[in-house]
Amino acid sequence: MKKKIDCKKNVEIGTKYLEQEIKKSNVKAMEVYGYLLLEGKRIQKNETKGMELLNFAINKYKSINAKFLLAKYIISQVNYFDDDNDKINYVLAKKYAKEAADDGNTKGMILYGLLCHKRITNKYGKIEQNFAETFKYFKMAADLDDPDGIAYYSYYLSLPHGLFTPEIKKSVELSKIAHEKGSGFGSYLYAFNVLEGICVPKNLKEGWKLVKIAEERGEIRAL
Repeated sequence: MKKKIDCKKNVEIGTKYLEQEIKKSNVKAMEVYGYLLLEGKRIQKNETKGMELLNFAINKYKSINAKFLLAKYIISQVNYFDDDNDKINYVLAKKYAKEAADDGNTKGMILYGLLCHKRITNKYGKIEQNFAETFKYFKMAADLDDPDGIAYYSYYLSLPHGLFTPEIKKSVELSKIAHEKGSGFGSYLYAFNVLEGICVPKNLKEGWKLVKIAEERGEIRAL
């Protein structure tokens, strides 16, 4: 008979461990516990404490990863079904994402690239649209072999944004590579190419199989 795993007890043990490590000035523990508190998925949500921990890691220890995590959390609060996103501090998110990106964090590169694609003004200030920066940072992440970086670079190569003539064949090839490396967005892009027969043989059965894989990988556009 398999032993039943007490998930609640395991979470409590993990939480106590992180709290002990934080007392020892373990920056990684601050990053992990701070983000867990912000998310509120595995442990009880405490946004104030989570923000305090990440900001402490940033201000005291210059943690680049904490900057990325804070930027990621800020953007995760965007409600795409509601135009009223005045509470979102896009300015701070973009600043921290760029700093993380410039320190070599590939997820920071992707987030900064996505934010460069936006033009938004709210009570926190204004962020400007910059397609050249988007392309630059997506390519940086792709060059470092980040699966999602490859996917977003692939996507950008196919767009008529005026920076260059779209490279459709290369875009399709990269979408396949991103899919094979485990990117949900890459699976979604490659599925579209296979379903439409763009630079690859059209195959509805294989295309819908890829859509399912994208969905399983958490790609909401595949739902």
